[in-house]
Amino acid sequence: MGETKYGKYLMTKCLKPKEAGRPGASKVFLKAEGAEVSGGVELSIIGGYITEPFTMEAGSMVHDFDQCLLCIGANPDDMSDFDAEVELYLGEEREKHIINSATVVNIPAGLVHCPLNIVKVNKPFLFMDISIVGKYYKKRV
Repeated sequence: MGETKYGKYLMTKCLKPKEAGRPGASKVFLKAEGAEVSGGVELSIIGGYITEPFTMEAGSMVHDFDQCLLCIGANPDDMSDFDAEVELYLGEEREKHIINSATVVNIPAGLVHCPLNIVKVNKPFLFMDISIVGKYYKKRV
């Protein structure tokens, strides 16, 4: 879309399907990584549609980049319509947090996080991982 003055800021082919390979997650997670798909911004977006409980991440990890995790309802008329339960552990001491409403989790660079368990799914929901990095990676703790 670069034929207009500001068309370069609209990325129309930024999401690349990736096999989720996990029970409970939609067959295809969406994945967009790198400056070439995000208009020059080093950005990684990974996410999909969650339909049943499963362990998304079993161990703890840390990154040297900022990250946001989104758990939002899949109802197009009301994305706050969230009827699921997600366990997320934060910090080296593994402080347990229960997500049971539409939530955005800010994970600053250096914060130990996970495990992440999808405990209950009464209604399917959308999960997104947005990281300020060209290619997502994790360091196990």
